[in-house]
Amino acid sequence: MTKTDPCGCSIRQAGARILHTRDSVRPSAHGFTLVELLVVLVLIGLLTALVFPSMGRGLAMLRLKTSSREIVATLRLARSKATTEQQIYWVGFDSEKNEIQLSSDDRQYRKSFELPKGIAISRVSQPGRDESKDRGEAWFFFAPNGMAQAFEVLIENNRGRGVRILQSPLLRSPRLEDVFSEKSQLAVIQ
Repeated sequence: MTKTDPCGCSIRQAGARILHTRDSVRPSAHGFTLVELLVVLVLIGLLTALVFPSMGRGLAMLRLKTSSREIVATLRLARSKATTEQQIYWVGFDSEKNEIQLSSDDRQYRKSFELPKGIAISRVSQPGRDESKDRGEAWFFFAPNGMAQAFEVLIENNRGRGVRILQSPLLRSPRLEDVFSEKSQLAVIQ
């Protein structure tokens, strides 16, 4: 004996009728429409357009910060080598080649590195002097007793942001200052 539902149909027939009715109501349940795909593509395009420029600014700032820290590491190395080897070490900034050089007084030790693309040495100067080197080479010494010449180096990225590296003869470690523009105030970042 087969079971029947209230309308007198067998359960199998009722189930088949329900499945048939469900398929006829929504025939495209297996995929996406072209309009749905286009809406998703437009949303992805808008998100990419909003996020990509901010990533570029972030990368430019990252290159600037990395370059400034590399210069600070070179200055610390110059001081360290001068005191341990008891001889004068020189640090040079070549704004035309966009290069930083470290050399012993007898020229037996030499190290140099170039700043990455988009980062440039804008100005090298000594505090208290009116002259500054915008182009060419400027050299500063680190003495065997740990003292160093006082100087400032300004590096900038191609988006107008900059970092000023200040080397004081009294402080062991150089100081970094974030420069927003030439006219704005400075904020110490380290």
